[in-house]
Amino acid sequence: RQYHKPWQIGLPPPMLHQQQQQQQTLLLLLLLLLKTSGSSANSFVPFDSEPKAATGGRRRVRQTERLEQEKRQNQAVTGIVKELEKELNDGKNNLQNILSVIQKLLQQQQQSNNNNNLKSLTAGTPSSSSSSLSYRLAWVGSDEAICHIGTSQHKVPLARMQEVFLLLQGRNRLEVYEVISLLGPFPNIRNTLQGSCQTVNNKSGGGVWKITYDSMIDGTGKELLAGKEENVRWVDLQVCCADSNAIVAVVPNEDGSLRSNPLEDNGKHALVFVREDDLDTKLDKLRVL
Repeated sequence: RQYHKPWQIGLPPPMLHQQQQQQQTLLLLLLLLLKTSGSSANSFVPFDSEPKAATGGRRRVRQTERLEQEKRQNQAVTGIVKELEKELNDGKNNLQNILSVIQKLLQQQQQSNNNNNLKSLTAGTPSSSSSSLSYRLAWVGSDEAICHIGTSQHKVPLARMQEVFLLLQGRNRLEVYEVISLLGPFPNIRNTLQGSCQTVNNKSGGGVWKITYDSMIDGTGKELLAGKEENVRWVDLQVCCADSNAIVAVVPNEDGSLRSNPLEDNGKHALVFVREDDLDTKLDKLRVL
């Protein structure tokens, strides 16, 4: 009797059968890969330009650099303010020396290349006497510049302007204190101007400070302006330097345009405010009502 091997009666040999199974498995895997790649092609996921850890590191580096720059700016302005106060207190009253120091403040502002300082200073947090930024008018170029921001009541007979203080209270609110002395045995009086403000940057990089006084209280406590629209007063100032330690403002031209040289006419239109850290003590020494 003759026996036939399986592949001799139409069945594949064992080795050939295994190869066919492997080919079928590879074909199924290939179809599965094609199907997966086809579905993911419809929902493209972009590659990260850099790892998240690296992005966070770069952000921290930029933040550190910004803080260091602000620290250097603060130290520079503080040094210039001390130089200005020394110049003002030496008794010589050398105008050109004073203007030279103020010019350093303006140059420092240009080097910092930050025109948003005033917005940051005036926006701030909700106002309170303890959180307000207080400034004292350290130098002004003319009586007209004082009248531009104040009441002009110091021009009446027997009156003299002693001090002017500026308080930035946050949320774009401010107050201006005028301390006026009267000839004779009378205490100093304080006029208080209250209002809001906003900053508008122009194309040349300067800033216009738009102040709206909506209330004014004299030394007797009488409110001269009750907030009525016809009594509201608007004041524009050209801000050339804004820092937590000093503010340099200039009265604009009569047509409202900005002055190309803030210190023109020997600084006649300029007002320089410096930080006042202890306003209450200052007012007590001035014997203000």
